[in-house]
Amino acid sequence: MRIVKSVVVLIAVFALIGGVAINPAAAKKIKNVIVLIPDGCSQSTLTLARWYKGEPLTLDSLYAGVVKHEMANSVITGSAAAGTAFASGYKTTARFLGIGPREDDVLSTYVWPEDPETFSYKPLATVLEAAKLDGFATGLISTSRFTHATPAAYASHSNDRGNEATDISEHMVYNDIDLVFGGGERNLVPKSQGGKRADEEDLLQVL
Repeated sequence: MRIVKSVVVLIAVFALIGGVAINPAAAKKIKNVIVLIPDGCSQSTLTLARWYKGEPLTLDSLYAGVVKHEMANSVITGSAAAGTAFASGYKTTARFLGIGPREDDVLSTYVWPEDPETFSYKPLATVLEAAKLDGFATGLISTSRFTHATPAAYASHSNDRGNEATDISEHMVYNDIDLVFGGGERNLVPKSQGGKRADEEDLLQVL
C-alpha cells in the first residue's frame, strides 16, 4: 500500500447498498462527507449475517433508506456502472466509468437524460470532482487497487474498467485528489521499471 498524498478530509470511499437522506437545513452545517461502499454486499448478504449473528448488525442503526439500481443495459448492475451511478447520479453501460452509456444496447426502460447522440460517452462530473471545485479536500480509500472500478468511478472517465494502467490511473493522478490509500502501484509505474504502463509515463514522479 502506498500513501500517494496526505490530507485530513475524506470525501469518498467505496461500494454500497444504501443511501442517506440529508435535511437541507442541516446540510449547511455539514463540513465533511464520507461515503462507505462495501462492494458486492447485497441485502441478502446482510440478511445472512444477521441470521448467523442472531441479532441486528451495527450497520442497521445507520440505515436511512435503500436504493434500487440497475445499469443502462442490464437489470443486474456491475461495479463500474454502480460506482458511476453513486458518483455522478447517472446510469451507464457495463464496464463504463464516469461516462454516459452506449447508445445501441440500453434497456427499453432506460430514460435518456438528454439527446442520446450527445449524452452517449459524455464525461459525467462526479461528486468528488464537484467537491474539489467547491474547495473541499478530497480522498479515496480502498482495500483493493485504487484504480479498481468502484473507487475509479469517482475520479476517472473511461469506457472500460480494465484500462487501469492507461487512462484510469492517469485521470486519477491528474484529478489532484488530496489523499489516496490503496493498492495498485503497478498502474503508476512504466513497464521498463517493472510496472504496467506501456506508455512509459512514470506517474509516481508526477505525484
